[in-house]
Amino acid sequence: MQRAQVACGLRRFSYDPTMDESTRDDYFWLMSEPAERLLRQAMDSFRSHENVVRIARLLRQEISNNRAAIVMEQAQLRLRAIAKFPNADEMFFTKRGLEQATGRSLACYKAEQFSQCENVADVCCGIGGDLIALHHRIGSSDSRTTGVDADELTARFAQHNLQACRSNRGGHGEVWFKTFDAMPLDDIDGLHADPDRRGKAANYRRTVHGSRFEPSLSEIFERTCRVGLVAIKVAPATPTAKDWPESIEREWIGDQRECKQQVIWCGDQVVRAGHRTATCVDKTGTAIRFSVPESKVNLKLPLADSVGDYIHEPHPTVLAAKLGHVLGRNVDLRPLAADVAYLSGTNAQLPLMQSFQVIEVLPLHLKKAAAALRAMDIGSLEVKRRGVEQVAGAQFAKLKLSGSRQATVILTRLNHKRIAIIAKRVSSYLGEITETV
Repeated sequence: MQRAQVACGLRRFSYDPTMDESTRDDYFWLMSEPAERLLRQAMDSFRSHENVVRIARLLRQEISNNRAAIVMEQAQLRLRAIAKFPNADEMFFTKRGLEQATGRSLACYKAEQFSQCENVADVCCGIGGDLIALHHRIGSSDSRTTGVDADELTARFAQHNLQACRSNRGGHGEVWFKTFDAMPLDDIDGLHADPDRRGKAANYRRTVHGSRFEPSLSEIFERTCRVGLVAIKVAPATPTAKDWPESIEREWIGDQRECKQQVIWCGDQVVRAGHRTATCVDKTGTAIRFSVPESKVNLKLPLADSVGDYIHEPHPTVLAAKLGHVLGRNVDLRPLAADVAYLSGTNAQLPLMQSFQVIEVLPLHLKKAAAALRAMDIGSLEVKRRGVEQVAGAQFAKLKLSGSRQATVILTRLNHKRIAIIAKRVSSYLGEITETV
């Protein structure tokens, strides 16, 4: 894409609040009727896999080079956003805003927690991923939802997106172009915040430290101390700090494959105050949760002496919350090594844990493992790796096998010994059980 735009004499744009006024005006122009016609034209062309040089040439017949580049960028963002937003064809995005936007299922899960709140604000709302779900939350028809963003264009985009995703539920929704410290909180009984983790305080680089967020976590805690329910979206790796309130819940939320975000819940309405929680939300919006009091988080399990009949892998949200050992405690599972997430033991059918039945355990030796796989008539191989170098996984992934059966090879360590475990998957993270060997 970049080479094609250079060849056409087009600059590759990505919205930046500090860019010059004329370019910012071009982004505001995107919301005009003439721009919408050209935007849909470009989207149709990209869907048809037309040559990008031809798309650019047609656009430049009607608009400037800068606007042509911005239209092409927006068309591609809309197409990319369909995975997160069913109404993406009618919405506006910035590249950074789309990357940071919460997906629909996770946003709806968080919004459900605010069902008893009448007046909810979404601070640093971005292009509106969480804002839209909060506006659609179950509640009274008189409820209000207010988005707030310190960047004018982002706030305008969010207002448009909120209208594009409107529902018949009722309630009032709007977006303010305002900084957090200038926002009145007197009537707010619920607040969601997604502070900027790549702002000036962080030298415009991504950070996980709350003191460098904009607004900082300490500022949010201080200003929202009388708000009934507060949810602060932060990076999964964001650590605690001394100035955090005591009665909070830290919840790691993800989908069926990965941990997406950590949410700090605080306020009088927090249900699981003093807990650490791992939550997986599937495509239907069903949430599976594992919550533990902070006093029990540091439990350690003894290491396994040998590989048991089954290998279990906690969900990424469980691992991010450092709850893997606690999850395996009640069914007598033991970690293979101190720094390896795999747990070994019996056939424990637990949600938020995917399981594999062990067929054979071998030293981590490519040729010996390949010979064993061929002897088992394995043709389709899933490769998993923890605690050993990446190159080992790449070598196994390149094995040429022609058998008729499927298997999983788990490359890991038993204490300090590198091993390859040939196994068969028997359950997913959400607990669906398949046929065992």
